[in-house]
Amino acid sequence: MALRSAQTLTMDDQEKVELFISCRKLKNMDYFSLTDPQVKLFIEKNGQFIFFDKTEMISDNLNPNFTKSFILDYYFEVKQKLKFEIIDIDGPNQSEFVGEVHTTLGEIIGSKNNTAIFDIIAKGNKTGKLVVTFEKVARNASSVFLEFNGHELKNVEGLFGKSNPVLKLCRAAGDSGYVVVYETELIKKNLNPFWKAFEIKVQKLCNSDYYRPIKAEVYSRSGYKETLIGEAQFTLSELKDQEMRSFTLNHPKKGKHGTLKLSQFAIVEKPDFLDYLAGGVQLSVILAIDFTGSNGHPRFDDSLHAIRYDGRLNEYQKAIYGVCDILLNYDYDKKIPAYGFGGKPRFPAMSSNIVSHCFPMTGDPSNPWCFGLEGIMGTYAAALQNVELSGPTLFAPILQQAMQISQQNKMQGSNEYTILLIITDGEIHDMEPTINCLIKSAELPLSVIIIGVGGADFANMEILDGDEGLTNSQGTKAQRDLVQFVPFRSFGGNQEELARRVLEEVPDQLVEYMTKVGIKPRPAERVDMSKVFNKQATLIDHNMVVQEEYKQFEAMPDIRTSQHVRPPNFQGGPIGGLPGQGGPIGGLPGQVGPIGGLQVQGGPQQQPGISQILRTDTLPQNVQLNFQQQGNQSMNYGQPGYGAPQNGPYGGQGGYYGGSQHF
Repeated sequence: MALRSAQTLTMDDQEKVELFISCRKLKNMDYFSLTDPQVKLFIEKNGQFIFFDKTEMISDNLNPNFTKSFILDYYFEVKQKLKFEIIDIDGPNQSEFVGEVHTTLGEIIGSKNNTAIFDIIAKGNKTGKLVVTFEKVARNASSVFLEFNGHELKNVEGLFGKSNPVLKLCRAAGDSGYVVVYETELIKKNLNPFWKAFEIKVQKLCNSDYYRPIKAEVYSRSGYKETLIGEAQFTLSELKDQEMRSFTLNHPKKGKHGTLKLSQFAIVEKPDFLDYLAGGVQLSVILAIDFTGSNGHPRFDDSLHAIRYDGRLNEYQKAIYGVCDILLNYDYDKKIPAYGFGGKPRFPAMSSNIVSHCFPMTGDPSNPWCFGLEGIMGTYAAALQNVELSGPTLFAPILQQAMQISQQNKMQGSNEYTILLIITDGEIHDMEPTINCLIKSAELPLSVIIIGVGGADFANMEILDGDEGLTNSQGTKAQRDLVQFVPFRSFGGNQEELARRVLEEVPDQLVEYMTKVGIKPRPAERVDMSKVFNKQATLIDHNMVVQEEYKQFEAMPDIRTSQHVRPPNFQGGPIGGLPGQGGPIGGLPGQVGPIGGLQVQGGPQQQPGISQILRTDTLPQNVQLNFQQQGNQSMNYGQPGYGAPQNGPYGGQGGYYGGSQHF
């Protein structure tokens, strides 16, 4: 339930480079306006190009300078193949292909003046130029809070118009000139504009160099035409020391065109993600699965929920395996509550003819938890046998469940930060309630990751994960970014790349929440190693007796099965089929059936194998030796159980890790 490590989330010792993207002389793809360009970056993995990230879209511009940059790990000794795809955005989920560029990261880094220029190619024809400028990333967790306003700006829109000012901040990039790092909103017909305050990372603004020149450029934008009003230059050091807070805007050819004033300034010293983890913050995961009819009936092979008996995984199983396999690496107890939505539950202990938009996939409202990846996969497979697919697709109820958990943690002063992982097949039908829930969720220790499976229209998901923030119909905006949408099909089965995209925004989201509510990292906890594993255990009459101080181990997950030990007197195997051969840890013949599972029919009642209560490989080495000395006496097997696969709600194989082994 709690993620305690971040070794794959950040690599401080790995060189990173930041790529700034521009285009020149793009082919115009539109008849009545100009191309609305966006650039997508793909990275080659195992012979296949995998989607990495994309820039923002810039309207009506054939020579765009994108503010969104790409930060990549750089390996000198590896040929890192890249593909840039330039598209023209025509509307939600609609675009035209402008062209593409194939290159390597090494070619970009080896370019003169840190700038590489490539021909954009479409069907053998040139459709423009791609300009990529790079710089090595300097690590800095601090941010700068800025608010600018213009005073008596020059009107550059003629006698019958008035300037529509927009402010751009650019950082010096050596011989490459300047690259745009931030752009404000446009304010129409105003010569004394007040732009919205914003926060930008020091690394982004000046690559952590307080003396690097920063240029402020003010333009008037009318349609797709931009006219320079004036520009000014300063450094972060000058702002910090209050040497400069008012700047003359000069036009290179026409002199003074107004004044730019800095009305608010603050450097925000932010701790980083690892500081919070070291101080005891835990990440708790909640899983939610889409059981709506649009997925297709599980008995059909083309269904996203297809039940297959040849070992092939359906789309949901692939997504669960690809993401949860990574998340569970950091989960100390592998305990995750799993919910379904959009279906009619038909479980033995929980059945309804009404569609439920938030129900436990275990079929037990009092116990929604799964244990380990196998537990999640088994619970999902069982739910397919006990849930009637229906609809519509509603996110709000599942969000409210996660909000309730997060709110409770917040009120109790818990150090848990919740991640809601939603896996869905596409269109949702409660967009406004979902947005309202997410706006409220921004005030809670909660992040939401949405994974889209199948080939449906994910336009609404892109809106929820919008770069411009989340705003409802009343104009209320979320206080922070907390949503990450990832289309599963974009990664071609590459689990490493999928995990990177799923997790990449979580550290910043957690830090942003903590700093907004004023929570600082606690000092890292120190462990007295002399007090770790100093208990003793014994064997009496070939049966293991767990002493009082070892009762904590009775609820530990089995390391080999990643499933939690269930109490005795459950019928059949954990997922149907034959329960495994039993047996104590050496000595007497074992009784049948480890980890019994609830079955609707079939399977005589069996006691779990004694070895499932406590496996010696979960104990300290000195205790293992004690078991080994007393356990080398027999390897007798109990009789197998009789549960049939179709009878058990947990479906699948029996508990073949029963206590037949001796140690």
